[in-house]
Amino acid sequence: MGQRQELEAALAKAEADLARAVSKRVEAHANVAEADASLERARATCRHVHDTLVELIRAEPPPKPAKAAKPAETSIQGVVAEAVPSTRPRQTIRRFLQGFLAGKLDAANAASRRMMARQSFMLLALVLAYLQYYFFDVNLQVVRLPSITVMVFG
Repeated sequence: MGQRQELEAALAKAEADLARAVSKRVEAHANVAEADASLERARATCRHVHDTLVELIRAEPPPKPAKAAKPAETSIQGVVAEAVPSTRPRQTIRRFLQGFLAGKLDAANAASRRMMARQSFMLLALVLAYLQYYFFDVNLQVVRLPSITVMVFG
């Protein structure tokens, strides 16, 4: 087995370990610090193996182009291939959203729901803090405006 295949296998194992660590972190109630440490170790391992694999792939010589039998077909196929965008990212996003909106309760969806709820709450808090600041600022500017006092003596 070549070094690239070994790294791909190690990356698959690291991703599986990361998924297990995420599910353990979601279920952890008492040992949160230990689960967080395990999750960070799994993330670091995943990043390291991925970076090593990317460096190996970049170091490989580019593949030799295949010989074209008919240049007319190749150019048409090339134009068609360039015109049609890849649908893989769209399919992945669509599958995630269907599972997320359908309410499938697995570890990844539960963690992402919590993260989205936390981020939404933080954004709401930031907006409210800014509006409060703006309210105070406008009121202070109104107070500082010069005024004319009319006194009537009778």
